[in-house]
Amino acid sequence: MTIKSFIQVLMLIACLVCILYPSAQTYGTESVKTGAAIGGPDLSKHPIYSTYDFGEPSQVINFGTQPLAVPIGVIGEMIKRDNILKKTMQEKGIEIRFHPFLKGADLNFFFKRGQIDAAMGGDMPTMTLASEFDIMVAALVKQGSSELITNKDIQLWDLKGRRIGYPPNSNAHRSLLVALSSVGLKASDVQMIPLDINQMTEALHNGKIDAFSAWEPIPTLALTRYDNLVSIHKDLNESYLFFNRAMLSRHPDIAHHLVASLVRAVACMKKSHNNLLEASRWSIEAGKPLQERVLVPTAEQIADITTRDLLDLISFPAIPEKNFMLDGPLHEEFEFLATLGNIPPSIKWERIAGSLDRTIIREVVSKAEKYRIYEFDYESGGGGANN
Repeated sequence: MTIKSFIQVLMLIACLVCILYPSAQTYGTESVKTGAAIGGPDLSKHPIYSTYDFGEPSQVINFGTQPLAVPIGVIGEMIKRDNILKKTMQEKGIEIRFHPFLKGADLNFFFKRGQIDAAMGGDMPTMTLASEFDIMVAALVKQGSSELITNKDIQLWDLKGRRIGYPPNSNAHRSLLVALSSVGLKASDVQMIPLDINQMTEALHNGKIDAFSAWEPIPTLALTRYDNLVSIHKDLNESYLFFNRAMLSRHPDIAHHLVASLVRAVACMKKSHNNLLEASRWSIEAGKPLQERVLVPTAEQIADITTRDLLDLISFPAIPEKNFMLDGPLHEEFEFLATLGNIPPSIKWERIAGSLDRTIIREVVSKAEKYRIYEFDYESGGGGANN
């Protein structure tokens, strides 16, 4: 066989592989680093995101929220309706605009463009952002889990070659990789199917995928709706409030007031279950423009998850000290992501640890009267979150 003929045979084999295994063309490896697929979509043209007005940086603080994620969607709605925060910002001549996103990877796209100044996101998107962008991670907003959901007849070790839905560059993405590695599998051993979080349950029910990895409230909704589904893996993770340091250089005290609003929101929801339910209803309303799904959580379901993953766990939403340590959970995650190529080899742990900050929340809590963390004044629209 001539060299030319040999090359032609190789090209034919490659074409056949792409036809028979289309998932390998776009998302069949562990090295997924961008949005819905390798190559990274231009989210500035997204039908919803393209309508966002980010305003003038000197006068506007843009806050990225994820209303479909619990409990950070609830916290986002509390901060958005916080009249104490709003009045403080008005006195400074600053407007805060809130922009909802489906997932952390989408939010990060605009953060890197300098259009989002503050946000809440899961540990994986926060850590990958910190590896390439100068941010301050100032508070904890969740200690929960992502779950791997599938049909009752499938076990974790049965997933080889199966189609698994996941939201790229998210807590659930990392949780899926951890689950696979626990039984000796890699992402390349399965068909990785990028999906938005609101598409997963019906895709599994309709047989388009064999399993999916997602954060709350999706696992709760799926297991409640379909009794043939089970959770076969659960991985603990956290979510954080973080800021663009470039914005903080322009507005040095903004982080203090936003952290105070977060602390105030936690205290308000702890004070009264009615306050928590009202905030849960707000998050449902905020998520409607992003929802193309049959399953919508009830306010009670959101309240239960918020209580379990946030309110019952902490007095104040400070980042745990263990997260700063070399043998802590974040360092383990850093090494895991670096091994997979999601964090460049040139990035050292010290950069990530240096982005974590506990001083702001300490100052806010120690000056409770100045920051009014136990005063509640919310635009409730007739609800009761001021109780």
